[in-house]
Amino acid sequence: SGTGTETNGNSVITNEATHEKWSVRSPLLRPVFGVIDPEIQQQAPHDYRIASAIDIMHHLFEQYFDTTEDTEVSDYLIVGLLKSVKTLIETILEGKETKGTRQNLAWASTLGLSFIFQQGKKGEWASHRLSYVLTERYGVIHGYALTMVYPALLKTLYEDVPDKLERRLNFLGQE
Repeated sequence: SGTGTETNGNSVITNEATHEKWSVRSPLLRPVFGVIDPEIQQQAPHDYRIASAIDIMHHLFEQYFDTTEDTEVSDYLIVGLLKSVKTLIETILEGKETKGTRQNLAWASTLGLSFIFQQGKKGEWASHRLSYVLTERYGVIHGYALTMVYPALLKTLYEDVPDKLERRLNFLGQE
């Protein structure tokens, strides 16, 4: 769990012949039923489990660092979920991961890309599109690719409105 695609209408298509990736989003792709099994998650390599958790955080960042004003309720919910995912990542890194850790990450993934936090916001998803080049052409794991492109995107996004970025960072830091 990291992508949240188990419960939303989003997917990524890869053309292996041309080394291209692109997002597809449609309500028709939303699953009617999904099973998210933490035991299966445990079978994924350690790096992928960490990268999936990082992907969850980036889904939240992309909604949180939106430039829309007056979205305090969504912002507080996002900050709370970010804190939870950060704690879960620390648990994995410390080697103390349990079934409960994976269950909570699966729930965070489902919430993070359910778009409930994006209501009334524009959202900024360019970092995902930019990361596809790194994942497809250079084999960088998706969550790690996001950490490579997001800081520059954030700086560019707020270049003309640095006070908004500062307010968002301060709000995030207070939590």
